[in-house]
Amino acid sequence: MPPLILVVDDEPKVARLARDYLEKNGFRVLTAAECFDAGVQFARSEGIVPAPEPTHALAATVRAALEAKETGEEKVILTALCGHG
Repeated sequence: MPPLILVVDDEPKVARLARDYLEKNGFRVLTAAECFDAGVQFARSEGIVPAPEPTHALAATVRAALEAKETGEEKVILTALCGHG
């Protein structure tokens, strides 16, 4: 499986350029916005507010679960989490 790269998208045009380049060269890419969305989704579904640091793992976990669902593959996905509040 190719490496997963986090692109922080403070400047959307630069983030899009970086993402396109990395994906073209075989990397899997997550953006900070995707990580934030995964953290919000996790908080709403599990009732735990994740700290900002593990949200990239949550986003990768959501992506892996969706890919497994699409392919029909049964998969056990484990991730670590720390939280606050």
